[in-house]
Amino acid sequence: MFIGRYEHSIDAKNRLIVPAKYREELGSSFVITQGLDGCLYILPQKSFEDMAEKLSSLPLTDRDSRSLLRHLVSNATYCELDKQGRVLLTPAQKEHAHIVKDALILGMLSKIEIWGKEAYREYEENSDIEMIEQHLASQGLSI
Repeated sequence: MFIGRYEHSIDAKNRLIVPAKYREELGSSFVITQGLDGCLYILPQKSFEDMAEKLSSLPLTDRDSRSLLRHLVSNATYCELDKQGRVLLTPAQKEHAHIVKDALILGMLSKIEIWGKEAYREYEENSDIEMIEQHLASQGLSI
């Protein structure tokens, strides 16, 4: 399970350090894809395969299903950590997550999110967690 928040800088070769606490659970091969809300997702290979199975069960006749499938799968890449625990981000990945120099790495239970530091600050400023919790509770999804 991935939890916590870490901040790291991208080096000149577009490499990002993956926190040591995440490395063992990620395994030797994992997937990075463009996530939702302007972040990247890092998923262990098994988690990506589970997600792919769910996505493949969506009806292809539904436009939203096709769009989500395209977004998550066509932007996915298999990755490995180097000996220093770094992963290479592509220019497209950096652009999607609005990463200039500093990145936030967030544990999100079954996956990891990578955000540009300023993009995440802006996201947090525009989120009303109490209102979201009330909305979810009204749908029977309280924590």
